[in-house]
Amino acid sequence: MQFQIQDSVEQSFQSIKRTMAQETSKLKSTFERMVGQLDEATKTLNSNFEDKKEQLKTMCATFFAKISDQVDKNTAISKKVDRGQELL
Repeated sequence: MQFQIQDSVEQSFQSIKRTMAQETSKLKSTFERMVGQLDEATKTLNSNFEDKKEQLKTMCATFFAKISDQVDKNTAISKKVDRGQELL
C-alpha cells in the first residue's frame, strides 16, 4: 500500500512537472513573439518619427523662406515709399 501511495505521488509530481514545462514553453513562446512584435513596432515608430521630422524641417524651411521673401518685398516697397516722400 505504501508503494502505491508513493507511486501515485510520484506520478502526480511527474504530471505537474510536465504541465509546468508545457506552460513555461508556451509562456516563453508568447514572450518571444511579443518581443518580436514590440521590436517591429519600435522600428516602425522610429522610422515614422524620422520621416515626420524631415517633413517638419522642410515645412519650416519653406515657411521661413516665404516670410523672408515677403520681408524683402515689403522692405523694397518701403524704400520706394521713403524715396517718394523725400522727393516731395
